[in-house]
Amino acid sequence: MTEAVSGVWRRTVAVLVAGVLGGAAALDVSEAALASAPFAVSMAVSPAISGNSVAVSIELRPTRGLAAIEPFDLYVMQLQSFQDVLFLTASGSWSPTPASLRQGLSVKGFAPVTMRWTEGRLGSVQLLVIAARASSDPFVQANWLFRPVLRGAAVRRSLAQTPDRRQVTWILVGLGALSVMAIGVVLYLTRRRQVPIS
Repeated sequence: MTEAVSGVWRRTVAVLVAGVLGGAAALDVSEAALASAPFAVSMAVSPAISGNSVAVSIELRPTRGLAAIEPFDLYVMQLQSFQDVLFLTASGSWSPTPASLRQGLSVKGFAPVTMRWTEGRLGSVQLLVIAARASSDPFVQANWLFRPVLRGAAVRRSLAQTPDRRQVTWILVGLGALSVMAIGVVLYLTRRRQVPIS
């Protein structure tokens, strides 16, 4: 991917993320009028040996009158920063270029989708689920059939799972001791100022 193409993708992702996170005000009037997605998206995070196991499930909600909607491709995007996004592929891997999780889906024959992966980094995982017209560009908002679904989950590791527990424990004890000393100095100086000098 050339530098110019990479720059275009980054700007496109930035606009997409800003539009979704900013709400309907950042969207065109016709795009703001999109219906809610007919599927529910849920995320579950559980500790694993090499990080955290993350599962995303997409299930159809019981809704009437959606059988006639045209086929769509389902995209699950992980927002890693304001300009970086990864696409979850059908094989369960992540791709830096647009890749659909499922293709040519219809509401009538929509089967539940569950994907799992191990997340090694800490912080949070932000997913954006988009249903775009079949074989269309997911970055073009005019191709969306429903409002995107944004889901997030915290990815943490407990102290017991940290590789060097003893070192982390000593760091926390040291920080606690420094905090107590700082409080003591502040109290001492405050008292000293209140004592009248004769």
